[in-house]
Amino acid sequence: PMIVRYRIIDNELYRYFLDGEAISLKDNQTEKAIKTVLQRGPLPNMDFIISYIDAFPFGMEPPKAPLLVSAKLKGESNGILIPDWRSIGAWWISDIKSVKRAHTPWEKKRQLALWRGGLTNTLRLELCKLSFEHPDLLDSRLSSAPSDEWDLLRGERCSWEEFLGCKYLPYVDGVMCAAPALQWRLLSGSLTLKPDSEEIQWFYRALEPNVHYLPVKCDLNDLIGQILWAQEHDTECKVMAEN
Repeated sequence: PMIVRYRIIDNELYRYFLDGEAISLKDNQTEKAIKTVLQRGPLPNMDFIISYIDAFPFGMEPPKAPLLVSAKLKGESNGILIPDWRSIGAWWISDIKSVKRAHTPWEKKRQLALWRGGLTNTLRLELCKLSFEHPDLLDSRLSSAPSDEWDLLRGERCSWEEFLGCKYLPYVDGVMCAAPALQWRLLSGSLTLKPDSEEIQWFYRALEPNVHYLPVKCDLNDLIGQILWAQEHDTECKVMAEN
């Protein structure tokens, strides 16, 4: 049900429903976006498949037709990247308004790296452990975790004002790319610290390390070193954050 086939016929959008599946009378955000495109001008008749899973479907044989996805691995040639549903609807509009409302000038931001998120990737555990070793540089906690064994790594959720009040905002992939977590960080006026990753979204081709974000090794081994570097190169980091 999370991989859906569509057709455009005579500039109208049609969705295929599985046998026994309840037919929704409401369009999801992606369907609304497609219908907006159709209003701009006629498209040729076509047949296509969209994956609403966070990642290109691991463990299954890829369909013979191209699959429209919100994230994939760099080497996956069968996936065509499109914006995820969160980034083209009310979720994204709310994030943008919150970022603008909580804007903090660079000079008033704290020299601290702040992160909160769920346990959807083991790398996030490493990020939290680093916080215990370097509490003066990094505040990272799990805002949600599946069991009590991670209680020591839990922390309260942070407000937008708290996030945008810090100069450094690490980003870590989740199940796949965490969207729109990277997008709002890039627009926050703070410096995004992004690990090297094989996982990509539709806009990644426009991003340049050391221009739009500060790169970090994929295992986070140099994260603390990069935060220290950022503290010593404040002007350069301010330019990156503005970019």
